[in-house]
Amino acid sequence: MDLTFITGTALFQGIREEELRLLLPCLQAREHMYQREEIILSAGNTVADIGLVLSGSVNIVLNFYWGSSHILGRVDQGSIFAENYAAIQGQELLCDVVAAEDTSVLFLNMNRLMTTCEKGCAFHQQLIRNMLRISARKNLGLSTRMMHIAPKTIRDRVLSYLSAQALENGSPHFRIPFDRRELAEYLGVDREDFHSFNVSEFPLLVEREGYLLARPSIGRTDADALTFAADLQTGEKVRLSYGDPQTIIQQALHTGQQVQAFGPEGILLISCIGRHFYVGEAEKLEIEWYRKIAPTAVCHTYGEFLRQGRNINTLTITFVAVAFCEDVGKRQERKRAVDSLANQDFQGHLSMVHRLAHFVTVSSQEQEALAA
Repeated sequence: MDLTFITGTALFQGIREEELRLLLPCLQAREHMYQREEIILSAGNTVADIGLVLSGSVNIVLNFYWGSSHILGRVDQGSIFAENYAAIQGQELLCDVVAAEDTSVLFLNMNRLMTTCEKGCAFHQQLIRNMLRISARKNLGLSTRMMHIAPKTIRDRVLSYLSAQALENGSPHFRIPFDRRELAEYLGVDREDFHSFNVSEFPLLVEREGYLLARPSIGRTDADALTFAADLQTGEKVRLSYGDPQTIIQQALHTGQQVQAFGPEGILLISCIGRHFYVGEAEKLEIEWYRKIAPTAVCHTYGEFLRQGRNINTLTITFVAVAFCEDVGKRQERKRAVDSLANQDFQGHLSMVHRLAHFVTVSSQEQEALAA
């Protein structure tokens, strides 16, 4: 047992090693090892001890009646768990405590911890004060998680969490304590929906004959390999990309102006599903605006075909507007007085995308500066 490490934890802050040697027997301390995904404490049981993670980490998992589960939080090395249940005699656990990796836990009797003996040691009083501070911090942590899961969209939940992590670490470069599945559960998001959000925001780019083609992922296999909406050839170099919101807005405004000037009798809109995910609610504004000009049909696809010289490639994350007019000579008479799409119509809907783009840009610049 590493006494130096234990005295450096929040629970034993301010307590010296020689004092710790006297304190641990008083607290009925015992160490136990657990393998990854092994259940440490089970819901429905009562506990009298708190757990201090000496190595590894554990997840607090809430299991629902119908079989699904959510990770409520993670307890990292040096932190404690189960203190609320151990402090209330007979209180049954509502959650499982599961080892997130191979983990060593030091169990301490809660009643012994909160009750001083006849000696009234000063370091025992320090231990009680440390416990109160830890409980206060955990209450703040629960409030923070409630703020992360309050937004309705996946994008807003992820950005809320990433923003908090960036502020906590004082940098846009940080390592989060969850893998993809665990983060989805922590944010209360369905794993498949979370996958669609993650990957559709960052398609791969491949260059062919001077053209940049986007290749968004549309799913994953049982082995967690990604599947894509269009072809990627063996040996091709790819780049990770993200959409620039301002460019998307300007292109949408320009296309709308062209269609309005044409004076169509009918309009067919073809929106790639990748773009649909990316712009979100802003796409509804586009569609409703076109419907004011002429009868409009809308369909969503995985992509469109583009002839480039003698080759045919697949475009993805595109928006195609096809305007129809049988009598071009009279199209001026059919023009409807429709206000043009305005930049501000899109800004509110893409504000979160702007933040994401800014986050990626700043991170890239800092990485380039470090590599220089």
